[in-house]
Amino acid sequence: MAVVNSEQFAWRDIKIVMMGRIVTGVRSIKYKTSQEKEPLYGAGDKPLSIQRGNRKYEGSIKLLQSEYQGLINAAAPTSDIMDIPPFDITVCYIAQGASLAVTRVLKLCQFTESEEGMSQGDKHAEIELPFVALDIENS
Repeated sequence: MAVVNSEQFAWRDIKIVMMGRIVTGVRSIKYKTSQEKEPLYGAGDKPLSIQRGNRKYEGSIKLLQSEYQGLINAAAPTSDIMDIPPFDITVCYIAQGASLAVTRVLKLCQFTESEEGMSQGDKHAEIELPFVALDIENS
């Protein structure tokens, strides 16, 4: 029987690299892989198999306003975050004191929308940027 370490990754254990630099003003990141699947029917009323279709890779990253402004500056001369050329996002989980590291590389990402705003009482601004990617590599 294999022994499984019960140590879990925490937010402090995550490092995110985007456009060649470690992103410190990140508040959250999420990403997912999905695939079209549907039952294939023939004779009778029960499916014969499940057919697979296209895969899709997408996610979002929530940044502090200063990080967001840095991305806009990187999009110069248009200053439009939608014009940033495709880039990788590397997400690395390294537990303190552990020998295990888990890395995900979100390949050739592009932002799909950008919305800014603040509310009364806010102490800082957070901007969530949804993105699409061409692949998610696990290592």
